[in-house]
Amino acid sequence: MNKAVINHIRKFTTFEWLVFIKVLENQTEEELKKIEPNSIELYNLQNFNWYVILADLALRLAEYERTKVNFKQLPTPDDYRKYISLYLNSSDNESNFTKDLNYSLNLALSKYGYEQMKRYAPPVNDLGRLIKLYGGIESVFQEKFGLLPKQAVYFYTLNNAKHEIYEPFDFKNMLRLLQGYDSTITENRLQTFLNIFSITIKDYRLSAKNEGITKTTVKSKRLIEKYPIICLDKNYLYFIPSIHVLLESLSHKIFEKLKELQKNSDAFQRKFGDVFEDYIRALTQFSHKEHFYECNQLIQEDHQKKAEFYLVKDDIAIIVEAKLLHIDEQIILNGSSVDLERKFKNTIRTAVEQIQSCFEKIDKGHQYGLIVIHTHIPLLETYTKQFEGRKGFDFLNNIKIISIIDYEILIHNEIESIFDYLKQDDENKQQIALSFEQRNPFCEQSVLDLVDELSDKTPDMLQ
Repeated sequence: MNKAVINHIRKFTTFEWLVFIKVLENQTEEELKKIEPNSIELYNLQNFNWYVILADLALRLAEYERTKVNFKQLPTPDDYRKYISLYLNSSDNESNFTKDLNYSLNLALSKYGYEQMKRYAPPVNDLGRLIKLYGGIESVFQEKFGLLPKQAVYFYTLNNAKHEIYEPFDFKNMLRLLQGYDSTITENRLQTFLNIFSITIKDYRLSAKNEGITKTTVKSKRLIEKYPIICLDKNYLYFIPSIHVLLESLSHKIFEKLKELQKNSDAFQRKFGDVFEDYIRALTQFSHKEHFYECNQLIQEDHQKKAEFYLVKDDIAIIVEAKLLHIDEQIILNGSSVDLERKFKNTIRTAVEQIQSCFEKIDKGHQYGLIVIHTHIPLLETYTKQFEGRKGFDFLNNIKIISIIDYEILIHNEIESIFDYLKQDDENKQQIALSFEQRNPFCEQSVLDLVDELSDKTPDMLQ
């Protein structure tokens, strides 16, 4: 650990660094180029995940006992470069790379591309997913978090609209604003929500220490995604350093948090698996109702393996199987490729067999299978390769594993466009997000419905 860099970081308080990070997040592309003209490093500043890293470093390493901010002496671009050098020059958690590379090139590249490629969908997709997917377990959501899914969207929306205000918000003012949206939001419910998603700087450090995260391990688990709201003092003042981290916590990270709060996490996961399947089904029917068929109609024998549903148009069939396969981020960041493969193996084998049964029942010239999972990891399409060469698995090139993020982007397109994409060789095709319009109309409509419900009281959620 570079002591000079640590001392430089501690020139500013944790809160000053957090305000600086929030200022960075609000900069235009031209303003960011002035801070970092190097195109490679500029990519970091344009990557939502970078703000997770920056906020985590501030919370763990800066001076936290002083809480006042001197807005005239915030960190400068030069201070920022010294600040990030600690992360960029660190090699912790990279010692596994050679071992992973020797085991599987694809799995190794998938793991080490995760930080750069894990999020890219527009916020409206995430907000729509929060409303529609978690609306399927609305009562459980409210019981654990205090607010309903759509009320959590109100909270995000308010703070998104006020993100350029660098002062912390107080509890009573936030309650008043939220009740302007929804009078059923009570003081106790809002307090429950903030207790779950907020943490003091001191407790952040203690929690990191208890989880084995030290000052020298800068590329490790980041608690900021679990606690995106920082409680500054006992007077109920709160600060949100990154609106992107808040959205991450309320969308991609929400399942992990909800699962942790369950008395019986396995039973909850089974129940949520059904809700996840229903969400995938609703997404698909929204865009392709006239071509949609249930696999129950295709295969009616008891105990026969089958996928969820399929789409048929002319000589094209696309079979879809949804799997609530959630991979803990710690396995991706810190586990080995062997660990990662083990998490996939049984679930993906079962999904492949379910799709294969449907292939045998559909007589179409072009048949493809999609396995949709809950977790996004780069290069997911390579994960079926572990079954190559096995007897009866000669159709693997026609089956793709994609995350819910990519499925939302892909499925609203015409079937012919989806087919044209699927038939390309993996080596030649672009990422789904680069090949199609990213906004999903189903997700967008759910947010627009909420906007209509709130009429002119609601700031624009879609910016």
